[in-house]
Amino acid sequence: MKNDHERNERRSLEGHKLIAAKLRQNPELLSIAWENIAKAREVYDGDVLLEWEAVLRAPIELICEFIQSDSQTAIRMRQSTPFAGILSQEERDAIWGSQKMDLSQDQWEAVYLSPAGWAARGKRES
Repeated sequence: MKNDHERNERRSLEGHKLIAAKLRQNPELLSIAWENIAKAREVYDGDVLLEWEAVLRAPIELICEFIQSDSQTAIRMRQSTPFAGILSQEERDAIWGSQKMDLSQDQWEAVYLSPAGWAARGKRES
């Protein structure tokens, strides 16, 4: 179980490294994260949303440094990332490899951005 968790953390970090590269090239992609937070706020009002809002208000380079950080806070917050929709299906497949979930972009967003998903993550924070 621990190995699965560590593997997922490594893959999440790899995904966020790619997200950081894309944000540096096109800072306007931050609007996707803000939209995802707004969707989540419709059903969930947890501290992690406030934390992400604070991160997203920082300069782009600090955002990119944070999402690639190995700090415990960054590791925890990557579990509730607002960056769904920035990586393409091909980019996600390259990161998740044979362990990927076979989901379309819409399905992936439904799993990771659904009100139920945010609410479930919020219950784990409590």
